[in-house]
Amino acid sequence: ARASSSRAVELRRQQLDARPSPATQRRLAELLIDLATVQSKLGERASAAQGYREALALIPEHDFSNRALILLELGADHQRAARWQQALANYQESLRLAERVHPMDSPAVVSARLGVGSALLNLGRPAEARQPLQRCLADWPAAMAGTAQAALLRAELARTLNALDGWATPVETLAHDAHAIYMRLGLTEQAAGIDDWRTAHRTAP
Repeated sequence: ARASSSRAVELRRQQLDARPSPATQRRLAELLIDLATVQSKLGERASAAQGYREALALIPEHDFSNRALILLELGADHQRAARWQQALANYQESLRLAERVHPMDSPAVVSARLGVGSALLNLGRPAEARQPLQRCLADWPAAMAGTAQAALLRAELARTLNALDGWATPVETLAHDAHAIYMRLGLTEQAAGIDDWRTAHRTAP
């Protein structure tokens, strides 16, 4: 996938040099996003960040949808490296732009809002994380039910509520639901993480 994406980027660069046009420029940006996403998943974070930033420079300021997508991906790359402050800044800007062009229950909006809440929680700011995570849960689209993101949302909200209010039924329910989704998806490592967290934090058997 990496080799194929790299080749596609180089071919599109040549096309842009030979016949510059907004359409070709946009297509190069899309290919750069694809390549950067592969690089990020392979742990090539510096190359991924460079690709995302180059793509961002190619997208016009008024193209809120694509700029929101790039910023979301850049935020995810920072998150994978536990650079939470940078992740938060990118997620916040992605959310601001996505809200201008998408409904509140669109994947673009809820994904960015989840990123904001998760980053705030991991920065030790659960009081600020509560509202975006609860809003995210209320707006979650049916098309994304049962996904790994849906499980992450419930796990992060459980952690947030536990940090603020202590262990209670809503926390147990959210953690249980997150665990069940991870198990259905075969993500046993993440499910085991939920089990470990519940064992460490719940006060009742």
